[in-house]
Amino acid sequence: MTSAWSEDAALLAAAQAALAGGQPRKALELLNHSKSESVAVRNAHGVCLLNLGDWQSALDHYRVLVLEKGGLALRNGVPSAVRANYALALLASGSPIGAENLLFEIADEADPAVARVRAMLRRWRTARPWWQRVLLRLGVQMAFEPVRLDDKPVALWMPAGRAETAPADRRPRAA
Repeated sequence: MTSAWSEDAALLAAAQAALAGGQPRKALELLNHSKSESVAVRNAHGVCLLNLGDWQSALDHYRVLVLEKGGLALRNGVPSAVRANYALALLASGSPIGAENLLFEIADEADPAVARVRAMLRRWRTARPWWQRVLLRLGVQMAFEPVRLDDKPVALWMPAGRAETAPADRRPRAA
């Protein structure tokens, strides 16, 4: 008898191999056949959507995974790498201020996924004309072109050591 985590680990390894081979659609099909509701598998689904360039679907997917019902507060216990992927979806869909606000809420400065998205946002910001940078500092919402991603977000895969098997919306809250 295999545990839920070992099944998830095998599924994630197969999806990662497909992504590394440049086959995000195949990875997504693998994940779609799973009944797992683990944060790791749900994150992998979002990574596939990012790899496919389906920004709006990725944004919708991560919104449910990262935000509380009602969409105003972050869920407790969501790994930093998953939050970083949500920030990446915000960036790619043209919401750099939303991504910046989310990154501000992530306390894990050492997480490589978080550092990578922060660096991407920093490069995007410095490439703006001076007047847009001023408006951004003031928090003025403007229509921005989507941030061009450095490369495919395969590198933002949630580390297996942090994967949790409990569904995100059923996890106990920290007191």
